[in-house]
Amino acid sequence: MQKMIFFIGGIVGIILSVIFREGEWLSFQQEIKDIIFWQIRLPRMLLSFICGSSLSMAGLIFQSLFRNDLASPYTLGVASGASFGASLFLWAGLSFTLHWGFLSFDTITLGAFLGSMLCVFIILSLSKIKNNKSPHFLILAGVMISFLFSSAIMLLQFLSKEMGLQKMIYWLMGDLNIVGMDALYLLYPVTIIIMTYIFFKRDLINILSMGDRFAKSKGIDATIERRKIFIIISILVAFMVSLCGPIGFVGLMVPHIIKKKFGANLKECFLPAVWAGGFFLVWCDFISRNIFSGISVPIGVVTSFIGGGFFLFLLLQREKSS
Repeated sequence: MQKMIFFIGGIVGIILSVIFREGEWLSFQQEIKDIIFWQIRLPRMLLSFICGSSLSMAGLIFQSLFRNDLASPYTLGVASGASFGASLFLWAGLSFTLHWGFLSFDTITLGAFLGSMLCVFIILSLSKIKNNKSPHFLILAGVMISFLFSSAIMLLQFLSKEMGLQKMIYWLMGDLNIVGMDALYLLYPVTIIIMTYIFFKRDLINILSMGDRFAKSKGIDATIERRKIFIIISILVAFMVSLCGPIGFVGLMVPHIIKKKFGANLKECFLPAVWAGGFFLVWCDFISRNIFSGISVPIGVVTSFIGGGFFLFLLLQREKSS
């Protein structure tokens, strides 16, 4: 009888220990899930949304500002400048994390931001030297500088060692891999402030899109206002590209679709472009993480495929209509 009691007690003890251990394991699993959601999934989704919104808005404003449907952060050289700055820092081995109060950021981010600002400075300097402040000159200057920066990036890739080259190529494809909310603490306030400023400048940008003569008849100095807005939008693009890399076609394709649906008036198409750009990049990020099992494709690859296919479709549609 005593042995039976000990036997039953032992079985009960094993069952209880398994239950408690299972409870601990479930608690541990839940803790891991919480960490993954709050430290990886949510920051990545917030970054992809704000990045898509900003690039879409930047493309829309550039197209209105320079009266050209092909104007975008890429064609104006801002993204290429950021790519050069990041590549230069990677080639020089200046990749480490800086801490400033509760904020922390990588020096590659700093290099990309400085590269973007260098591009803006060169474009505006060329405009001043040639005394040509027309929007067409600024676009041509941006395209030429973009080519020069692309050539400089190829040179840095040729001079890089194997590990540095791999990091450089991966960054240039665009990436949304961040851990934690630190990068967003500065990004979101800056983005919201700039977007709010541009939102209240919609009427002014609409006037600028009608031409310099029309703006002058309204008592507006088109050159100064265009330059001011160009610098502000370029700062926003520099922030985005410095964190995510050069993600192509968002600032070109999304505004194109929105203007077809809502028209070119910024009062009608500004907010739809902001929301559409954000949701578009969130979905592209979802595709990049699920297209292949076990690996995450750089998001710039996905946006380039979609953008290229979209414009090929438009070209074929125009060919049929003509």
